[in-house]
Amino acid sequence: MHKLIKTSFVLVAVLSSFSFAGAQAVLVATIQGQLLKSDGKPLAYTEIELVPTTSSHILNDSRLIGVSSLNGKFSFFDVPPGSYTMSINFDDKPTNLSPYGTYFFPGTVARDNVELFEITTATRIRGLIFKLAPQLVGRKIAGNVNWSDGSPVKNAVIGCRDIEYDRTFSYTCGFTDGDGRFSVEGFVGRKYQIGAIVFDKPYSDQHWASSIIGAGETGVFDLELSTTTLNIKVFPSKEFQTIVDKYLG
Repeated sequence: MHKLIKTSFVLVAVLSSFSFAGAQAVLVATIQGQLLKSDGKPLAYTEIELVPTTSSHILNDSRLIGVSSLNGKFSFFDVPPGSYTMSINFDDKPTNLSPYGTYFFPGTVARDNVELFEITTATRIRGLIFKLAPQLVGRKIAGNVNWSDGSPVKNAVIGCRDIEYDRTFSYTCGFTDGDGRFSVEGFVGRKYQIGAIVFDKPYSDQHWASSIIGAGETGVFDLELSTTTLNIKVFPSKEFQTIVDKYLG
């Protein structure tokens, strides 16, 4: 009987030591909170990022990226020690899924006026409330593309630059129809520039047309509710290569 009690005591002591060691091993920083719209309702399925104060870009580290749940709850686990800002759409443009400009906790668009998160392995933050500004208003940007003689340009590739975000690259966002008309998505209050590039045969992602025969662009403009239909004049010229580079990289 005494031998059994002694054996049981040793076993409990060993398990206790393992439990203590395990508790020490999982001592990691955690941040938990809720993402809210401007009206106080939860904002679901939206990415939130922690960005080191020494970085101007999001790091490719899953520990620093969170996504809000259906009720707006989000969590960061095992956050590496350091100093961070918290934001949505960091160095990114608004989209239909996330119609917000870059916005920082606790409620500002300026990164130099934020609350810093100084993280150690002992950091435990719960009940954080990250309330956003009103979402941006989406608006279609409509326009016409014509040759210098006024005839419509069909199947022109349309490029749309968000001036604040698209600094070093651009992308294809649409095509003109048979009447030279196009429509692309934008957000009121953002600065844009639209370009058109014309190939000698229809463009496709798999096969580049053999020759570019014209290009044109608008000036930079602020998209407002009152913005009228844009008009882009396409011209053949040796100078259009700068436009091609801007919109197609």
